[in-house]
Amino acid sequence: MAEIPLSVSCKTAMQVAIEVSYKAGEILLGRFYQAKEISMKGSNDFVTNLDKESEAFIMAELAREFPDMGLLGEESAGARPDERYVWIVDPDVWRSKLRLGDTLRLAGGGTGS
Repeated sequence: MAEIPLSVSCKTAMQVAIEVSYKAGEILLGRFYQAKEISMKGSNDFVTNLDKESEAFIMAELAREFPDMGLLGEESAGARPDERYVWIVDPDVWRSKLRLGDTLRLAGGGTGS
């Protein structure tokens, strides 16, 4: 299996994913008790402004660290989903995944399964 390229700051994908996850978590926790704008994506499927904002933050950080990798988000279209390496971001469960060809591997420090 091919090695995942290092980030522009010479960190591994796992290191970046953990750092970005913690920063996004701090943002979300800091605003936990604030009023949120809630909209429906579908039947019994809600999204808040914080979901969108945290995903945008995560995707911006990943794009900065890995400019040659693609991005897909639950709340947004992302960019370049046909790249060899694609980050799949789902802020609802505070984790990021990295797709390696046809293999999906956990690359983030989330607690969801």
